Amino acid sequence: MTGGTGLIGRHLCRHLIAMGHEVTVLSRSVQNKKQKWPESVSFWEGDPAQKGPWQNAISEYEVIINLAGAPAKMVQFQVP
Repeated sequence: MTGGTGLIGRHLCRHLIAMGHEVTVLSRSVQNKKQKWPESVSFWEGDPAQKGPWQNAISEYEVIINLAGAPAKMVQFQVP
């Protein structure tokens, strides 16, 4: 998930974890973020707007959620 450390992403990540999903977050700064998350969340360090090693890992995931730079008022989704 990109944008997983933002307002919407934080809540969505926690909800997905509670539902039993594995969550990986792509973040520009991993050091600060790891302290605020459950140990089950894994992190890739990188900028989604820049090429990087994280791109090679994309094929390992079933779903990619892109919330990077998405303002809360513009994103709408429903959780069953």
